[in-house]
Amino acid sequence: MGRRIVYQVPPAESIDACAQHICHDLSKKVSGSFDTPDVVWGFAEFLKVVAEIAVKQVNQDAAWSDDDGAEPVDKSDEQQ
Repeated sequence: MGRRIVYQVPPAESIDACAQHICHDLSKKVSGSFDTPDVVWGFAEFLKVVAEIAVKQVNQDAAWSDDDGAEPVDKSDEQQ
């Protein structure tokens, strides 16, 4: 039997750091205050919602195509 990979959402800290970095770079390149705490927080929350939706969709698609009875593999503890 094969092993099915179960995708996980990245840790919140990783998404927060990514949002901080993107907002900081955007603030430098475009006129505007994109690196305020409210903007960074809002963007991070948006990214978390998108990540949740994407992971659910990918896992659902994988479950539909996995008809061989494979056991799910939890990859959440592995290094990224």
